Amino acid sequence: MKTLDMLPASCLELLRTSGAIRLLSAGELIFREGDPAYGMFLIMSGSVEIFRKGPSGDVVLNTLGENELFGEMGLILPPKARTAAARAKDKTVVLEVTRDLLDPDVTPKIKPEDTVKLLESVIRILVSRLHGKDDADSPRAPRRHQLNTGGNQVAGIEEDPEGVLKAIRHHIPEGLVSKWFNTKKLKPGEVLFKEGDHADSFYYLHEGSLEIYKEANPGERLAILNAPALVGEAGYFARRGRSATARAGTDARLTRLLKGDFDNHAKANPEEAAHILHAVAQWIILVILERETR
Repeated sequence: MKTLDMLPASCLELLRTSGAIRLLSAGELIFREGDPAYGMFLIMSGSVEIFRKGPSGDVVLNTLGENELFGEMGLILPPKARTAAARAKDKTVVLEVTRDLLDPDVTPKIKPEDTVKLLESVIRILVSRLHGKDDADSPRAPRRHQLNTGGNQVAGIEEDPEGVLKAIRHHIPEGLVSKWFNTKKLKPGEVLFKEGDHADSFYYLHEGSLEIYKEANPGERLAILNAPALVGEAGYFARRGRSATARAGTDARLTRLLKGDFDNHAKANPEEAAHILHAVAQWIILVILERETR
């Protein structure tokens, strides 16, 4: 994903002036698996291998090229251990950008509207990593990880099933939550969205369960999604149609964020929009970490 191509010139300039250039020789390590993650990297030239140590040697997970991002989890979450290592495949130049750039508790160094664009780009990368090449809208929910709610408050997902909205409310006055989000309730068997529908919104499942299936075979469920979880974020952020149908397996209560509403509110309140996207990005990362540590 050529993420740099999606960003406005002002944001690109800020990244370049805020980051630190690293000149790397072929085979030079950028970070090791287990190192604390303090930021992300942008490849200015050359290529980078993402790998892990295996029983018989290094296992290359991905090879990235010019204008691609990696290590993006370090930009969103408080410092956590890297889940893989990175090294230059050949002579390479990378730009390292630390998480302070988007830290909501630090005086912003970036225009709020550019923060929104950058976070949307990072989320698209995370969605691609989470759902893989099949692009299925078969969401997942984290089990034992924690969600940063800003400052020193940390809410555990298991103890706090509405951690995402609490993270949002930490940054947005209570009265504004209803402006950004709409509540939707479903009865068993009621369809939330259908395969092929335009992905104009994503949802947070508060209560109940959803069944994910293909229209060609509605009797075969791809997944059963239990609260709490994000729903439909793949199509929303990847800007494509729904790749599967979601229907209620039980009585369900969801919160909906409509694309048009988000864009309109974001124009007037980009700081609030950035906080919402920051919370969404954290959630997706926690899902990825949970899956990778099973």
